[in-house]
Amino acid sequence: MIALFLTGCAEMDLYPLFRAGPIDDEGSWEWEAIGPLIYGRDIRATADERADRPRPAVRSYAWNRERDEWGVRPLFSVADFRDTTATTEVLWPFGRFHRGKRGWAHRMIPIYWDWGWDDEAIVRRSTFVFPVFLHRSGPPGDALMIFPFYGEAEKFLGMDRLSFVMFPLYVGTGRGETDSHHVVWPLFGGGAGPDESWLRIFPFFSYGHRDGKYDYAGYAWPFVNVWRDMLDTDRPRDGYMIFPFYGRWTRPGDGPGDGASGWNAMFPLFRAEHDERRETHDANLPWPLYSSWSTKYSEGWRLWPFYAAFDLYPNERGDYLRSRTYLWPIVWDRSFDTGRSAHEQFLVRPFVNHHRWVRRDGAEGGAWGVWPLVERTRYDDGSGKFAIVAPFFHRILNDPWHERLGVLTSPYVEFEAGERVRAFSWLGLHRRYAAPGFERWTIPLLYSRRTGRAGTLEQFLLGSVRVERRTDGSSSWRLFGIEIAGGGAR
Repeated sequence: MIALFLTGCAEMDLYPLFRAGPIDDEGSWEWEAIGPLIYGRDIRATADERADRPRPAVRSYAWNRERDEWGVRPLFSVADFRDTTATTEVLWPFGRFHRGKRGWAHRMIPIYWDWGWDDEAIVRRSTFVFPVFLHRSGPPGDALMIFPFYGEAEKFLGMDRLSFVMFPLYVGTGRGETDSHHVVWPLFGGGAGPDESWLRIFPFFSYGHRDGKYDYAGYAWPFVNVWRDMLDTDRPRDGYMIFPFYGRWTRPGDGPGDGASGWNAMFPLFRAEHDERRETHDANLPWPLYSSWSTKYSEGWRLWPFYAAFDLYPNERGDYLRSRTYLWPIVWDRSFDTGRSAHEQFLVRPFVNHHRWVRRDGAEGGAWGVWPLVERTRYDDGSGKFAIVAPFFHRILNDPWHERLGVLTSPYVEFEAGERVRAFSWLGLHRRYAAPGFERWTIPLLYSRRTGRAGTLEQFLLGSVRVERRTDGSSSWRLFGIEIAGGGAR
């Protein structure tokens, strides 16, 4: 410490008690205390980053976003982004309180969620306290529920209207102009509207009708079922089922080879369907051991669990899929195109993961990993990560884990965002930072090196030995703050 004060050094390394220093040439700063447990950062973007404002695919890699951040690992963290976004996390991933320019999203898993938007065009809010309370206002509809005593909601669980009193004693639902009422849901219920009606007395009888759509009846559920549907087409379908022994359905055609039919026996073991007009075939003999299917656009077959093949042929958008599975669900070999990017993927679950993709504009990305030893991700926007020890099989879970707790659990983690790099080893014993025209790395107490616009600075043994090489060609050597050698242009 005496040496640091004598040298007037802008960095301090008393690890594990305290450590502080710059992480770029723009004034960004980071400090840590008690190892990596207590930390703070002041991130400032470069002029080019402020102009471009690139958005990495993974938000946690966005080291070019200006912000102030501090926290106590693993208890909580506070990040205040200078674009008016603020996030506080408590015992991640359980507690998160986020406020953006036009809305907010708070949670405390598994008890509490509160989220909403309040921009000029729309105002909406939802609050949920599991499992007893829900309140929602604004689009898609208002809702108030105090479960199981009382509830009313619009646009909820696929219903236009929903209400209940002492659930499940009474439940009311509505879709379009049809209103339905349930007593001791789902045992007894019925509903009616301008073009449909239904009735259920469980398990003895059920009936449903919708004009131009379907008619069905069930007796002694689930054993006897009869139906007629697709009434709005030129080929209505008639069917029956004596569960689980045998069932059959047919659709007429315009002539020989134009119809469709299907049957099943000892459901779900044996089933076959074909439709000559649509050129579709499907069979299970028996399920799930053997299945095969084909359509105009795809085909596949499965001998479970040894092998499965599925092919989706290219369409007008360029979408396609080729998938092979061996010893399901262990080995997967897939290639596919989403219309925006082409992908190749090979998995040996849960150990090996390799995924590569190429966007239509030529940008490439990829990820590979050997769980739980190592993981590498490179996104097509230039952001990425390399980590030794990945606790989860998939990067979607590993990315936030490494960002928040990697310094406590992983031997080495490196984040990239454009030209910025931030790397650290377990407990922060080694640190490395890189930014445009800047690089700094440290080994606690022993050595640090910083390169920037002013030149290169090296420090040994808590700064007691300091070597500075400036960009103007001059240099100096200091021992306990006393210059012992130097020279060159100034």
